[in-house]
Parts: sequence; C-alpha cells; structure tokens
Amino acid sequence: MRRGLALATGELLGFVDGDASIHPSDFMRVAATIEQGADLAVGSRKLRGSIIACPQPLSRRLSGSIYRMLARLLLDTTIRDFQCGCKAFRREVWEAITITCDGFAFDAELIAKAHREGFNIVEVPITWSNKASSKVSLPRDTLAMLRCLLKTRAEVRR
Repeated sequence: MRRGLALATGELLGFVDGDASIHPSDFMRVAATIEQGADLAVGSRKLRGSIIACPQPLSRRLSGSIYRMLARLLLDTTIRDFQCGCKAFRREVWEAITITCDGFAFDAELIAKAHREGFNIVEVPITWSNKASSKVSLPRDTLAMLRCLLKTRAEVRR
C-alpha cells in the first residue's frame, strides 16, 4: 500500500480493498468529499445511511467492534470505522505524515496521524458487502494490529 501511494502522481490519492467489498461508485462519492473541502475522506459502515449488503460473520463483527473501541480510545479520535477499506485524501496529507505500519492497521495509523496534523477528516456512509475472500485472519492479525495501535499512539503523542 505504501509503495503504491508513494508512486502515485495525482493530487487526489486513495484506495479500496482488493476484494470488491466496496462498489466503485461509493469510492467516487468518498473521493468527491475531497472536492467539498475534506482533506481525508473515510468510507464508513457505521454511519446513518451506510448499508451492509452482506454482513461479516459474528466473530469478525465482534473483533471489529473491539478494535474500533480500542482504536478510538488509544488514538483519541472520533472516527467510527477505521477499517473500512475505502479512503481518499489530498496528496498533502500523504506528504505530511509517515506511515510505518504494514498490514491491516495501516488505516488507523493514517487517520491518527492526519488527525494529529490537524487535517479535516470526514466520514462518508457507504454500501459494503462482506466477501468470503477476505484475507484477515483473527489469530494471525490481531496481535500485529494491537502492536501497531500502541506504536501509533506513542508516535502521535510525541
């Protein structure tokens, strides 16, 4: 992810999950928020107007809720959905921060550091569908995500 964004040449940068859980039209709505004044637009499954067309299994929903709670608490931000893989942002946001986390905690680090720098972050409701092809593994990824949250917390508090 970091390599791709570093190679991007436009003034508007962004990404979506590779599993097609978000329709391209939703990404376009999220990206349009940048033209309306946001610096970082975050697609969200947790806002009024969001639609979950195909929900995640219960274990993923519970672990996601715990992660969101920890991320909001540790990173001191009001964002409701860190992990929805739909983000768009101005190039200046990317150039102002340094992302060090790999994997699924990338999004939380991006949001926390953009928040620390005072960028205007806006959440946008989207339609989202769980895909069986998801690469998240709770046993494998949980500890790495928690480590990155703690590392990010320390960095944004400096």
